[in-house]
Amino acid sequence: MHKRVAMARTRRLQDILDELSSYLVEGATAPSLDTVTARLSHRNSYVVSKAAAVAGRHALEESVGPLRDAFGRMCSGGTKADKGCLAKKAIVKALDRLGHDDTQWFIDASRCVQAEPVYGGTVDTATDVRCGCIRAMTRFDWGRVCHALARLTGDREPKVRMAAVDALCAFGNREAELIVLTRTMAGDSSEEVMGVCFRALIAFDRETYLDLVAEHLMRGDDAVRVEAAFALAESRAPEAFEILHGAWEEESGTDMRRSLLLAIGMLRTPGAAALLAGHLNDSRFGEIARETLESYPAELREGTRSG
Repeated sequence: MHKRVAMARTRRLQDILDELSSYLVEGATAPSLDTVTARLSHRNSYVVSKAAAVAGRHALEESVGPLRDAFGRMCSGGTKADKGCLAKKAIVKALDRLGHDDTQWFIDASRCVQAEPVYGGTVDTATDVRCGCIRAMTRFDWGRVCHALARLTGDREPKVRMAAVDALCAFGNREAELIVLTRTMAGDSSEEVMGVCFRALIAFDRETYLDLVAEHLMRGDDAVRVEAAFALAESRAPEAFEILHGAWEEESGTDMRRSLLLAIGMLRTPGAAALLAGHLNDSRFGEIARETLESYPAELREGTRSG
């Protein structure tokens, strides 16, 4: 008896999920608001996440209230209600897609943390919830979200810190610039966060911050130096080749020189082409040099041969 009941429930759940999936197919007609609202109140977080996706996909603006209610319920229920924050992530995305204009709601939601047990400790599964809130904040006035974004640059998760820096860069104002500068000067345990900071500063003001990034290229942790090298290369600044070439000349470590050569190769300039051509037969760097030169325009490759 119990087995038959369990099987019937499983079939019913699959039917619900199949129904919601049908509304996400290209060209599908929108469901009724009552259908979506009923699914948003379901106890299964996967159903709620699908219903949220449907609401966002079909621009069901009347579903904002039920979406917010579902988010609150999933937060209160913690891991038991929404393992992996599947529903909460989908709800934040749907509300952003619907253009929900309650700034404070997204600020409050950006504080969501959900620790779930893993082997040897716990993991925060709400990282993408906070990142989704950060993306939504870029729609609002600077003065309404600046404090929240500044706070999120110090989030415990690198992914969230990077999202906050990207959002600050999107605002592009002086106050955002100074927040990113402060974050950069304070340093970060994640080289990826430092890399995002380098790129953001160069985007804010290339002339001002190129030297600052170059300083990080010449000293400190190798992983951060690599991020600085690639940030300089991606800037396409006229000075980038000289800076990277100088670091190449001073560097003795093989691994770092490989990274520097890859960064120099991104510049696709005559100077970069000449440097690559000069190491085609080098046992340490020849493969990188050959593969990079092969991607260069014919005129740059021809220039190295004629030289």
